[in-house]
Amino acid sequence: MRPSEPHVLCSSVILKGVTITLTPEEIEKARDWSHRKALAKIPEGHHQTDNRSEVKRSLTGITGEMAVEKLLERTFIDWEIGKSSRYAKPDLEPIGLRWGVKTVTEGLNHAIEIENHYPQVMVFKRSNAELGVMGLATTEVLNSYQDASLIKDKRMRSRKTAFTGYEHLMPGNFLKDYVDCLLYEWDWQPRYANRPLKTTG
Repeated sequence: MRPSEPHVLCSSVILKGVTITLTPEEIEKARDWSHRKALAKIPEGHHQTDNRSEVKRSLTGITGEMAVEKLLERTFIDWEIGKSSRYAKPDLEPIGLRWGVKTVTEGLNHAIEIENHYPQVMVFKRSNAELGVMGLATTEVLNSYQDASLIKDKRMRSRKTAFTGYEHLMPGNFLKDYVDCLLYEWDWQPRYANRPLKTTG
């Protein structure tokens, strides 16, 4: 069993994000998917809000995942359109890692669960084309560095809080090597593509 939590293997690594640039074709694919997803979610009661806001949220999220895919040089995005429950799982689970991806517009703090059960890759969106993969937050870091007062919508504060522990991330510039190291011990074959990584402890 491999660990789901990251461990800093080199103390000399400097914390900095990795800038990822999406192509016009990739942006168009993300935008089209976001519009289709927003339309599909209209029947869901908790999504009967401003369609433009739903599209913006979906576009931010999917471009962040695309940036992480490009950084890791591995594919894990589920491009199918379905109910919200379909996506209630760690984003990187298809490649064997119980990690999620959190993306927010640069200048804001990531909104996270009050109680987190798996690590998150933190991404800042600078534009639709340029994103910064900042690093990986362990569940311990996610649950230790929070500030609900930074959540603008007070109605969300009963279930969401803002992440503040950016200085405690595993650096984004070390992330690909770390993932390659984790997955190296597996005989990586297509049959493993949907095998989830079990969580330790």
